Amino acid sequence: MSIQSRITAGTTGTGPVSYPDFFDWRSRNSVFDGITAYHDDEFTLQNSGEAEHLDGEVVSWNLFSLLGVKPIIGRGFLPDEESAGTHVVALGYDLWARQFHADPHIVGQSITIDKQAYTVVGVAPKSFRFPVQNSRVALWTTIAHDALSADDNPPLTTVRGARTLDVIARLKPGTAVQTAQTQMDGIAAALARQYPTDNVRLAGVYIKNELDRLTGDTKRPLYILFGAVALVLLIGCTNIAGLLLLRTTERWRELAMRAALGAGRLRVIRQLLTENIALAILGSATGLFVCFLSSRFLIKMAGDSIPRITQAGIDLPVFVFLAALSIITAVLFSLPAAIQIARFDFTASLKTSTAQGTLKQDKLRNGMVVAQVAVGLVLLSGAVLLISSLMHLEKEDLGVRTDHLLTFSVGIAESQSGGGKQAAFYQELLDKLDHTPGIISAAAAYPLPLTGNQLNMAFDIQERPTSRSNRPRSDMAFVTPGYFATAGTPIIQGRDFTRLDDTKSPPVFIVNKAFADKFFPGENPIGKRIRGGPSQREIVGIVGNVRQSALNPAPEPIGYLPFYQMPGAPVSVVVHTSLPPSGVESTIRAVMSSLDQQVPVYEVRTMHDLLSAQIAEPRIYGILLSIFAGLALTLTVVGLYGSMAYSVSRRKRDIGIRMALGATRRKVASMILWQASLLLLVGIFLGLIGTVLSTTLIRNMVFGIALADPRPFLIACLVMSAAGGLAAYLPARRAAAIDPMQALRSE
Repeated sequence: MSIQSRITAGTTGTGPVSYPDFFDWRSRNSVFDGITAYHDDEFTLQNSGEAEHLDGEVVSWNLFSLLGVKPIIGRGFLPDEESAGTHVVALGYDLWARQFHADPHIVGQSITIDKQAYTVVGVAPKSFRFPVQNSRVALWTTIAHDALSADDNPPLTTVRGARTLDVIARLKPGTAVQTAQTQMDGIAAALARQYPTDNVRLAGVYIKNELDRLTGDTKRPLYILFGAVALVLLIGCTNIAGLLLLRTTERWRELAMRAALGAGRLRVIRQLLTENIALAILGSATGLFVCFLSSRFLIKMAGDSIPRITQAGIDLPVFVFLAALSIITAVLFSLPAAIQIARFDFTASLKTSTAQGTLKQDKLRNGMVVAQVAVGLVLLSGAVLLISSLMHLEKEDLGVRTDHLLTFSVGIAESQSGGGKQAAFYQELLDKLDHTPGIISAAAAYPLPLTGNQLNMAFDIQERPTSRSNRPRSDMAFVTPGYFATAGTPIIQGRDFTRLDDTKSPPVFIVNKAFADKFFPGENPIGKRIRGGPSQREIVGIVGNVRQSALNPAPEPIGYLPFYQMPGAPVSVVVHTSLPPSGVESTIRAVMSSLDQQVPVYEVRTMHDLLSAQIAEPRIYGILLSIFAGLALTLTVVGLYGSMAYSVSRRKRDIGIRMALGATRRKVASMILWQASLLLLVGIFLGLIGTVLSTTLIRNMVFGIALADPRPFLIACLVMSAAGGLAAYLPARRAAAIDPMQALRSE
């Protein structure tokens, strides 16, 4: 189970957990077999030669036992290894194999992490990933990592107001979720009464199945894509069923002759099924081959947007599913033809020169074409909506430049990360970068825009103080002087931070326009004072709106703090280059090496890369749905063309008589086009109804455009109409070219 703090009573607003709250939850509950806390962190491994940055997790001691995971060598953590001053680590399999050459005697050895000696206690299995959604985690250490004080600040493990932890737990056998929810709510309420200052906004806990939490954001889009696949398959089956009806009609004399020679109806139907199952197996084998070729590309395109997507592939369950689906679909699209054979009067067929049941077949075939048009329009409308949304995201004003802007992070060891040391390090680094050829300016910030990362702060406005539980909140970021010019964010009013805005100067604050509009409507916020934390800060500037996430529907209010007044933030460096950003990376690494060879440079990305990562999930959904819509459109066109072409070939005598009686070629072509147009109009009408009903399913996948906007639906209708018109034009042209004398003579 996943356990989160519930922020406000009566809502599902949730948040992370503090160490003291976690310790109380762990000691007071009686409903869990185990409860574990963890949070992301970054480490620098100084194993040999150049330092390497690593993603890691700080966890409570029972992580491996709670998950039922046994290290391949060594052990998990022990309870007393959560104590301050303990430095132990469990290595990921890939790190163990790459950096330590899969040394089987690594357990008990000391390695250097963040310039501290850590003892290796175990190596995780090769397939182990935790957290599941982060495949880059290379090591795990205990919460002793957070139990030491830094810069005269109390240890993080003692600060009840510092909420940084995710928590998972395993229910005791036979314990209902509601029972656990009730008990944990009671514990949270008791803590709120005991610590009203820190827990005043906590209304309880929120317990949810961990698998549901992990897949919550991606489950619906994946189901929608699966539904799109099913609809394409349905169109394909409908198309083939229509073709088989035509083929069976063409083979009526052969089938009647077989029956006359002693073949029973079941024998004829069995022959038809055998032929169609062979066809389905060949088609599935082709699809499987295409899947092998395309899956690696699709997985790479998805990035980290879908949990464990890198572990997806064609395995035995997928293969069995495809094989079963092939046989089932072969049987399904054979049913109309089988029913037709079952109703066939073979004796009467041998006495006549034409096939039976033509009117019923026409109705069934036309119904299939209408269904294909309707389903195809639903998929096409969804694809147009997602593509329009994606185009909107790429063209949206983000508040920062996305060209010639490079970002990177540096791994400063804890021994170097004290406020004064860290400020001096970044000041020297930025000064060197400012004077490096190819670099226009350099600054630092945390969190970076377009990453989706956000910091949140509660504050009081000096003129309008409120109770602690009702204080306004906004996003916040730490920036160095010159950051706004480097990032391309305009200063609308007031001034930028300067180097003089340090720990010895009066606290200051800069806000964006969304912050000013929300908290100071109709006022000039310059000179106003707010209190966020222990200090009262004066607003000295207003800047343009910047998107922390490109997927947010509107700019978020953001307040900016000067880094040199609070130099403990793990800022990333932002560099505005005059050269292509990729050509500056080696220069940046050389500058860093001249400062400290043991400080790694990592996560070197352009701002365009950050934007691409943000929209990776909607992009892959849009691309896949567009592919399915294209397949559906192609199949629909083929189905309409086949139906019209067969209708023309079967009506040659009728068309010949009409033309012999004076019908013009244009009149004949119009007759065929009108028949196709009726099918298209009915299909489009039904498709629009289906589209309106289905748009609510993709509401969370569409950004920046209104679902009520008729333009995407109009585009989809026009594309379907144009494609359908083209499919009907060729048979109509063929009908108009019929020679009436030849048509009548052949009959």
